[in-house]
Amino acid sequence: MCAPMLGAVASVAGSVVGAMGASSEADAQAAARERQAQVREINAITRREQGAARADAKGDEHDDAIAAQDVAAAGNGVIAGAGSAADIARKSYQNKYLDLANIIHSHESEAINEENLARSDRAAAADIRKSGKIKAFSTILGGLASASKGVATQIA
Repeated sequence: MCAPMLGAVASVAGSVVGAMGASSEADAQAAARERQAQVREINAITRREQGAARADAKGDEHDDAIAAQDVAAAGNGVIAGAGSAADIARKSYQNKYLDLANIIHSHESEAINEENLARSDRAAAADIRKSGKIKAFSTILGGLASASKGVATQIA
């Protein structure tokens, strides 16, 4: 009678160890996905900062070009803001702000993509943890079922 009980205890102990392993594995996988999500969130911030820096640099380029146009126009006796020089200036400013908007939009799109991937990683981490808990519970139930079956066979 002692041997079946020993086998049952060993089966239950084995299932508990297996459950702990399943839970630990799930936690490690989930932690890796959460770290990946953090990296993606940092990437999103970086994309926005890069966009702002590129937009500032492009704005400075346009400002320099517009200033050079104003100097050239003034050197030819044209008053800035009047006639064809005004048309050139208007077009230059229009190009400047279109370039800035395109740069910001491009980097914002990249940042949003990184944030979406981070959300996906966090959801996957939660699913992995849930799956690990289910696997651990299932392992324990399997061990208990096996133990009770072994004891019942020995008793009968």
